[in-house]
Amino acid sequence: MYSQSVEDLLKRRKVHREVIFKYLATQGVIIPPATEKHNLIQHAKDYWKKQLHWKLKETPEPVK
Repeated sequence: MYSQSVEDLLKRRKVHREVIFKYLATQGVIIPPATEKHNLIQHAKDYWKKQLHWKLKETPEPVK
């Protein structure tokens, strides 16, 4: 509600890099443990974009 974008939300100090790293690890995204927070945020955004793309592909088109 108070953030303009996902990136703004994840950049907040309260969202620690370890949380983002653990989330990506549970989703099967393999990244080096020393990755900086801004790179983890980009990996998360890329992962979500890929997931959205797959969901859109799975959605059947309406019959006309």
